[in-house]
Amino acid sequence: MKELHQPLSIRINHWVMAISAVILTITGFHLSQPFSWLAVKMSMVRKVHFIFGFIALANLVSHIAFYVITKTYNDILLRWRDIKDMPSFLKYFLFLSEPHPNFGKYNPGQRLIFCSWALVLIIGGTAGLAAYFPQQAAFVTKLSGGPTGIKWVKYLTAVYFAATIPLHLYLVFSEDPAKLQAIFTGYVRKEK
Repeated sequence: MKELHQPLSIRINHWVMAISAVILTITGFHLSQPFSWLAVKMSMVRKVHFIFGFIALANLVSHIAFYVITKTYNDILLRWRDIKDMPSFLKYFLFLSEPHPNFGKYNPGQRLIFCSWALVLIIGGTAGLAAYFPQQAAFVTKLSGGPTGIKWVKYLTAVYFAATIPLHLYLVFSEDPAKLQAIFTGYVRKEK
């Protein structure tokens, strides 16, 4: 028996965000410290970075809207219970305990990553918009400590995504393969 685990809109949001995050991370690092072997005009890299930054922010708004409209935001929000469940979650995923704890649709690690990504994307996106529109966002630049502060916020955003994407992949591949299949097909197989 098949059960819908990931609706089409979530799968689309996931893959749009995945592609955007990878492109933003690579172009962000290139803008910070250009790759000498990459013979691409910096203006083109900036345009690609800006376009995918806008796509990522619009995608985040769409993703949040889905959870609010369907009233399933409790599936993804980090809750106090998740913080309390973190030790058992870590024991299981570090192979220190055998039984798989039942955390629901997403485990505490996934919820922590998802919520932190949303927050970091908003912070990094705001810094990016301030860099692109310095006149209109002067208060953001001032709040960040000037143009150097904006660069640091954007750089640390890229570092955060570069560090947590492999963690996300580890959590995905060490979880149930049926759930991994669901991000492609939408369905998981359930035994009767």
